[in-house]
Amino acid sequence: MELEVVEVYEVLGVKRYVVQIKGTNIKVNVSASNSKEAVEKAKKLLFG
Repeated sequence: MELEVVEVYEVLGVKRYVVQIKGTNIKVNVSASNSKEAVEKAKKLLFG
């Protein structure tokens, strides 16, 4: 399964990323310093 960043925003000085499993409507919201880290955190949350 492939993950993609679909949205980036900032809340109280913290960057947050919305990462989606391509081809689905499954999204995970994570805080990270860059998009690569966000995808890695999302993988960990979704797949253990």
